Amino acid sequence: MNMALEEYLRTGLSGFPKDGTEGVPSDWMPVADLTVSHGCLWAGDPYVCDGDDGCMIDVPNGNYIVEAQGCDFDGIRIIGRARARLSSASDVSVGEKVGETGTDSAMIAICDMGAVDAAVAGDDDGFQSVIDGYDFQRFGMIQFEMNGQIRIPYVNSGFGDGSGPMFRLMAGDDCVGIELDFICQEPDQ
Repeated sequence: MNMALEEYLRTGLSGFPKDGTEGVPSDWMPVADLTVSHGCLWAGDPYVCDGDDGCMIDVPNGNYIVEAQGCDFDGIRIIGRARARLSSASDVSVGEKVGETGTDSAMIAICDMGAVDAAVAGDDDGFQSVIDGYDFQRFGMIQFEMNGQIRIPYVNSGFGDGSGPMFRLMAGDDCVGIELDFICQEPDQ
């Protein structure tokens, strides 16, 4: 499902752009599918994956598509934005800012925190052990079984560690997901 993102990142240069270089956003590219069954989406550092950290909002239950938008800085390509949107919502726009989220691991995860909590069932040490031992790439899906299935999509966050805004993703007047900005460009409203 995510060959386009893999190809986009592979054909770019690594490093940091020269000062003043403007980033050129790519189209949205799929990362993973995610089922929301507990009515919430959380975003934050995958190593600190709990409701007390990161940022979380209520959303409708359903099937979501997690997508990434690349940003090309004169050949240096990064993931500049990420979003999770209800798969049935195609005409979406960025709504109000709902908070900030950040990372110390240069990655941001998106999940249904209620589903993760139910699957962990209080075995926080067991959950953390799996996360600590996971072989993270530039993007992907953490997927394993505890007291239920755990699925946590993640992406690299821009140029690394830091924090940025999280916005509601809207279809008309309805919130149908979240959008995260890693390099703090103005969202398309």
